Amino acid sequence: MLLYRHVSQETSPAANWSRFGQAIRLTLAAYVQWFPEQAASKGLTTANLNSEMNRRISAYVDKYFDSKGFSGGLGAIIGDAARQCALGNTAACQ
Repeated sequence: MLLYRHVSQETSPAANWSRFGQAIRLTLAAYVQWFPEQAASKGLTTANLNSEMNRRISAYVDKYFDSKGFSGGLGAIIGDAARQCALGNTAACQ
């Protein structure tokens, strides 16, 4: 039962947008640190790391909600809250 609960919570980033955002930030930071030349070829450097993290997280959240058919009205509010949560605004995670 514990394994099922663990796996089921990872089936979608919507299960925890805060953790999703943190995972993206950690992955991109590790990529820049360990493979700086490859990362730079993809437009990711230590100089633009934070802005690229935010841009890429925002783009993913937008794409996720677009694919689910959320647009305008309440969907836009839910999507914005998810984006803010993933970007590190814990107040938006409630």
